[in-house]
Amino acid sequence: MIGRPSPRELELIRDGDLITDNRLSSGAGDLLEHAALARSVAEIALTAQTPVNIALFGAWGSGKSSIYTMITEHLKKVADRDVHVVRYDAWKYGGQDLKRNFIHSLATDLGEGNDSNYSDGLEREQSSARLDVVAWLKANQKSLWAGIGIATAIAAV
Repeated sequence: MIGRPSPRELELIRDGDLITDNRLSSGAGDLLEHAALARSVAEIALTAQTPVNIALFGAWGSGKSSIYTMITEHLKKVADRDVHVVRYDAWKYGGQDLKRNFIHSLATDLGEGNDSNYSDGLEREQSSARLDVVAWLKANQKSLWAGIGIATAIAAV
């Protein structure tokens, strides 16, 4: 006869089965050695000819936030000049105008986007356009005459 399983055996998730999703700082608990990568990226950022952009790509949970934090911390320690690190999360603006949101995020992180005139101008969209009909007719004159000729021939048949 098979005995009845204990409550412990029925548990699907036990202590230690889950790994926290907290970002690392200062290399604490850095089992995947992200700190070494972060130091290398920070050194590249300091020595590369400007302007320079460094993008950090990776799957969800791969340690991007931890590496970003470590890069920022390393730059604060070793940089002999004013270095600005800007974080932009494209997922946050999915389906919206990415360029506008990127510029706004960048300006805000650099302390330039707090002016209401700046924000209003960035959010305003142009909803009208002028079309110079005479110039358009002149530029497309040959195509228009060809279209009229074809339409006339089809109508005659």
